[in-house]
Amino acid sequence: MYRRTNTTIAIALGTLLLVPSLTDPILAATPTKATAKPVVKPTTTSTIPPIALTAKSYVSMKEAQILATDKGNVFTYTISVFNRDARELQWINYWTKLKSKAGNNYTAKLVSTDKEKTKIAPQSSENFTFHAIVGPTTKLSDLMVEFIQWDFSAANYEKRRGIFKFPVNYSVTTPINKTKVVLANNTKLNTAVEKMSVSKDGNYFAVDITYALENIGYRNLTLPAYELSLRTNTGVLYPVQTEELKDLSIQPRDKKRVHLKASVPIKNSTKNLQLVVTQTDETDKITLPVASYWLPEPTTANLFAEPNQQRAFVAGTTTLTTKVKKLFITQTDRNQSVSVYFDMLNSGTNAYELPAYEYILQTRNGLQYPLTAANATEKMVVNPADHKELQLNANISKTVDLAGASLLLKSAKNDKGVNFVIAGYKLPQSSQNEVAINTELAYEADTRKYGFTLNALQRLPLGNEDVVAAEFTITNHDTRPLSVPTLSAHYILDGVKLDETKTKVIKLDQIVEIGPKDSAKVIVHTKIPYSSVGSNVKVALFEKENEEAKTGKLIGQFKSSGFTEIPVVAKGQTLTTETIGKRANYTVVDTKRYAGNTNDLIYMNLMVENLEKRSVELNKMTGFLRLANNEMLPISLSDYKTQITPNGKVLISAWANVPKTLQQSPTLILANNVAGTGEGAVDALIQANGFAADLTSAPTLNTSLKDMTIEPYKFSLSKFNTYLSVTNMAADGIKLDFIYDLEKKSEYEGVAESHQLLFELEDQGFDKFTFSKKVALGKPDDTGTTPGGNANETYLEVGKGLTKTIVLNDPEILNKIQKYEEIKINIYDVYQNHKSLVASKMLRWYTVE
Repeated sequence: MYRRTNTTIAIALGTLLLVPSLTDPILAATPTKATAKPVVKPTTTSTIPPIALTAKSYVSMKEAQILATDKGNVFTYTISVFNRDARELQWINYWTKLKSKAGNNYTAKLVSTDKEKTKIAPQSSENFTFHAIVGPTTKLSDLMVEFIQWDFSAANYEKRRGIFKFPVNYSVTTPINKTKVVLANNTKLNTAVEKMSVSKDGNYFAVDITYALENIGYRNLTLPAYELSLRTNTGVLYPVQTEELKDLSIQPRDKKRVHLKASVPIKNSTKNLQLVVTQTDETDKITLPVASYWLPEPTTANLFAEPNQQRAFVAGTTTLTTKVKKLFITQTDRNQSVSVYFDMLNSGTNAYELPAYEYILQTRNGLQYPLTAANATEKMVVNPADHKELQLNANISKTVDLAGASLLLKSAKNDKGVNFVIAGYKLPQSSQNEVAINTELAYEADTRKYGFTLNALQRLPLGNEDVVAAEFTITNHDTRPLSVPTLSAHYILDGVKLDETKTKVIKLDQIVEIGPKDSAKVIVHTKIPYSSVGSNVKVALFEKENEEAKTGKLIGQFKSSGFTEIPVVAKGQTLTTETIGKRANYTVVDTKRYAGNTNDLIYMNLMVENLEKRSVELNKMTGFLRLANNEMLPISLSDYKTQITPNGKVLISAWANVPKTLQQSPTLILANNVAGTGEGAVDALIQANGFAADLTSAPTLNTSLKDMTIEPYKFSLSKFNTYLSVTNMAADGIKLDFIYDLEKKSEYEGVAESHQLLFELEDQGFDKFTFSKKVALGKPDDTGTTPGGNANETYLEVGKGLTKTIVLNDPEILNKIQKYEEIKINIYDVYQNHKSLVASKMLRWYTVE
């Protein structure tokens, strides 16, 4: 027999019988036959008498329960050994044996954390926890624990000190509104479930439990890796989100409240629920119970915040205040492109790294679609009092009704692939995020205020495709300088979304920030088949966190009914470009048509003036001659490679071969090149402008041979004398003496192309024989060449009142000239083997005039 002490030694623990299985989206459990009956809250709690060891010391049953695990049903029991004597109690002298009332024996093992305990000091106690695998239908009342003392004088060396038996109504699940003391890392925690709320989430109940933990020990405690489950009244177990418990630190006498969340299929009842806390023994790889609680009657909560209403929740050691700011829905030929702007404010005092939250769009019919956080980074931190606005995107079939849709915010998935609903938000009406060309769209993000305007949408030929280039102006509407946003984009052509990987964005201005009320320009370009119509074009613009980001936050869509006309500068007018770093004036100086044998050549001189405050290189350009029917003829451009000084001017040339039958005046189209891959490759053509050319009226023919101009030269000829050239007493051609003035305009610091003069003498006899000679403009330079050719050719050098004799060789001269009376001189401008008549005058043989 033993003596009953005054110490309260009986503690009850509820039986937990369940068999879990994984399903999506939550962890479900199918009860075994032994647990198929509904769980009923006990009305009484039975105590188990202690077992005496000495007159003062004893052992009591502290906790016992059966828990279904992956390894089967595990029976776990904890005994408390109380040493009330004056000397140490040797634990190695004692052990427990587990049996069933039917006579079955089970192997009970001591948990790894208790294996080092060998003694119980005087006037102290120690807890020892055992676990054993039992049968699938075994109930707690079927088992008994025999406490033995090793005695070599007894049979089998065992002396039974007593048996612990479990009554049918035995239960130690913590009652409602009561606390439970838990030993965590040798520190006592006073724990309790304070309240529970339930809201509906489609086909699930969203359960929110407030769980309180108070450190009543004497040292700081970091909570162990507990696992929590929600047990229904049918014995089915569902996982509970434990993010707030992870690495939770609690100071002595401090109290923490955490919000636990779970999802339960709506077919289950939310009455008579239990919260079950377990812990894994990493050495034995077995799940051990920690505590269980009866949950109070749930209060009904509205999961979904109304449009524009905030919803706050605890996240880690801080609080996030969240809100859906706006909704954009745009249509393509097949899908609805949905963008939800979701704002998170850190209302706490600690920085918080956002976990991998899951965002779900749920229709009022219960259809769910995953949303992608376009501008989220891998480790996005929200600092205290800071906002993070996420753009959540999805493409959904046009057949789906999105009226009355909602946003679900779900926790990051745990190691079992399970997550839980944190909050819900009713989505507002779709905002207007589509504007027409030349209309500014306001855009605000992270307290930055911009305006975006589509200025032009051009289409130009490039090889077998056409380039589509949209020019945007970004205006800073803030009171401080702002960075130039990093952008991405895609096109929607006649309702069809084009491949966004082939759409590129170019920053035109060489700046890193935009001042208040200032602006910057960007180009968005892609390629389309030349046969595409493009009567309805949209450009969707996005802001990215950085260049490496694959997706971005939608700024808006910009639409145009077709492509914009290329602006044309009137004859004699100047085009000024305002791209920072490339500001310049472009003026067509002259336009000529040169005759050829099989076709003609249209030629233009273009003056370029550098308006920057430093030397710059000329933009690489591509040119076309646009005819009246919008046909584009390719045109060649001279390549000027030298930098142009500030306010410096250079002369570049543009020319193209045209049919002799062409009667109209074409328009010169010049576009800036976007470099492609490879030497000289062109990826796109942007910022095209046109220059009017008048070729319908013939140029005025100079008959005085005074003040003639071939850019960059101006020259006059006089005092002609024409006579036969005689060599070795034989006539072999015509000699032409004359006096000339040649001036090179000083306003140009460089000329990309040079021309030649062609002197042609036409005898006025019956056959009108002609004799010609090419003459270069300009003296040979240091390389030994003239601008028009090589050092051996005849040239005119710059100067005034200079005398020149040229020989027009023809050994048949005497057979061609019958009368030495009148002869006409024609002066041609020669370029690319084509010539244009500049001046003409009648002369007389052997007469100075």
